[in-house]
Amino acid sequence: MLPDTRFGKESAKWCFYLPNPPQLPLNWHDQQPKAMASIVALNGNHWRKISVIMAKISAPDDDWRRYQASLLRQDTQIQFAADDYKKQANIHLICGQQSAQKLGIDIKLTPQSFMDVSGANQTRILLPYLDYRQLPNRTINELRQYLNAIAD
Repeated sequence: MLPDTRFGKESAKWCFYLPNPPQLPLNWHDQQPKAMASIVALNGNHWRKISVIMAKISAPDDDWRRYQASLLRQDTQIQFAADDYKKQANIHLICGQQSAQKLGIDIKLTPQSFMDVSGANQTRILLPYLDYRQLPNRTINELRQYLNAIAD
């Protein structure tokens, strides 16, 4: 496990909860200009897909590609194997059953869906693991619409 179990700014509005961190390049830091690109280069297509899905969900507009390039330097943070919610975040996205169980959520989620499990003045959304087979573009678009509707 990493000495630091999070990537991204402490003040991030969005927090994704994932079960396992990627391998990291030597001298890597999450605020480097190409931090996510270097993770993808070392870990392959799996982490490219994860970063694309995170960018599609959390980008402030439809230009998720631009947002993805600097994902960890923007308003997005990733917590790994977390057992508590990051207090500063407004939106908590719990990705996969393993992450949900670690956070004390014992709800089975069907693939290609999401569920609002909010509490304590925080938006908490339970998602399948960040993979297009489980979380296709249709569901990502529905999630963005849902998040926009509850933000108004």
